[in-house]
Amino acid sequence: MPPLTSLILGLHGIIGILNGVPGLIFPSIAVRNAQIMEISSAPAVDAIALGSVSLGVFYLNAAYRRDIPIMWMSVVGRMAAVIVFWPRGGVWRNVALFEGICGLSLVLARGWDVWGRGRYVEGKDQ
Repeated sequence: MPPLTSLILGLHGIIGILNGVPGLIFPSIAVRNAQIMEISSAPAVDAIALGSVSLGVFYLNAAYRRDIPIMWMSVVGRMAAVIVFWPRGGVWRNVALFEGICGLSLVLARGWDVWGRGRYVEGKDQ
């Protein structure tokens, strides 16, 4: 079984792809996203969607390769997002909260992989 860190980062990748693709395929979703985020520029919304898809693919690749340095860099990026988006308020606080939860989940998963995983045998505590 892959490490929990890889599973969590892979899930983050899938969420990123699922967040970005619909807005690129369906203009009505892009318009709705622009209204929710209070953005008046369609290219800006497309850039956010493309970034989400790109990061999603990047995270899936890192999860598949079990690339620990990339996983840590994603945590740093997510914490930077919290610092940038939280003060903006409104819907951006939700983005900051999501990014913070994702970063924390990855840190906790890595802790489990390093310190907790060896303490258990499948289905039975040692």
